[in-house]
Amino acid sequence: MVHTGERVAHLTARNGKASSKTLFSEVTAALADLKKWATASEGKNAPAPVESSLKHVAALRRLANDVELLAKILPDKRIDQFSLDELTSLASALQADGKIPFQLPKLNQIERSLEAGGVGKLVAEIRSRKPETCFWSHMSSPSRLS
Repeated sequence: MVHTGERVAHLTARNGKASSKTLFSEVTAALADLKKWATASEGKNAPAPVESSLKHVAALRRLANDVELLAKILPDKRIDQFSLDELTSLASALQADGKIPFQLPKLNQIERSLEAGGVGKLVAEIRSRKPETCFWSHMSSPSRLS
């Protein structure tokens, strides 16, 4: 959506002059856009330029990069599917925990080693069932690994 003044200025700059019919068409289209905006925003405000938009774009790019890195550390979480609220909750929980975030890369390395060693099914079963730790020795018995 483009502000009416910007449309007219763009049209005039492009052609040098604009006919009244063309200007009327542009103004009518801009008013239609404004009505759509008012409906979508429930009449709370009209479109306005975003202050420091480059700063916001840079912050969004940093967030996307951080999410990509976090998704590699927590591959089973599907972080790329999280809403912003879910992402904020996860980040807050990780920040509040002084121990687990530092253990995650090592855990992922161990899981990859287990997968390479052929016991990936066991890891998947433990993850899906989430058994109490007292049952782990039973789950890793040789008869279950075949």
